[in-house]
Amino acid sequence: MQHNETQNKSWRINTEALYTRYYDNITMRYGINYSHNYRRNDYVENGGVESVSNLNRDNLYLYGDIAGKWKRLGYSIGIGAKYYRSADDARSKSWLRLKSTVTLNYRLSKRWSLNYLFMYDPKLPSLSMLSDQVNTVDDVMLKVGNLNVKPSTWHRNRLYLRYQSETFNATLWGSYSRTDNPIVSNVSYISDPSSPYYNMFMNRIGNGNFDDNINVQLNLGYHKLFNHLSLFAEVGYDDYRM
Repeated sequence: MQHNETQNKSWRINTEALYTRYYDNITMRYGINYSHNYRRNDYVENGGVESVSNLNRDNLYLYGDIAGKWKRLGYSIGIGAKYYRSADDARSKSWLRLKSTVTLNYRLSKRWSLNYLFMYDPKLPSLSMLSDQVNTVDDVMLKVGNLNVKPSTWHRNRLYLRYQSETFNATLWGSYSRTDNPIVSNVSYISDPSSPYYNMFMNRIGNGNFDDNINVQLNLGYHKLFNHLSLFAEVGYDDYRM
């Protein structure tokens, strides 16, 4: 029989300041966002020694974006810098990562438009992923975080062509995205007889090398059929490798 007791206590504070400036065909925004998160975890297995971990996380984000229109071209460009720090009772890790989004939309005619999207985004580990406290899942599996886990970076390119009328719309789009250093779970068998977890499996957070995702898709829609019915269909192809 396995008897585990866990008590979590946490609090979070968040603040943000934003400045927006409007021009004739352009809107500009600048902002700063800061949050602090604290978590205390008390864990006891089978009435044994209490294990206590304290985690602190600071998340600072500076950003700016510009949106506007030039003739038939609509655009939106955003860029930001994210500072991320996580610390337990003994160690501290911090990262500085950039983030950006670009959207371009060109109206070819009254009913046809062409759209391009680029996204670059860091994926930061959660507090639980950064905890090195071992927790028992069941009689064969353990789980633990990893303070040395690295943030992953994700970027995506998407292009679509759209036709839209009052009753019919169609969108053909293609997308390619890639994640570097994806955060994954690594499961290993503990074969050391001297380990207190001998003959069990350890599920530890870690980083992979990369994953790729290719999407091609066609979306169709017909509206106001018999003045009350809408029909939708989509067909596509996905290729995912990690």
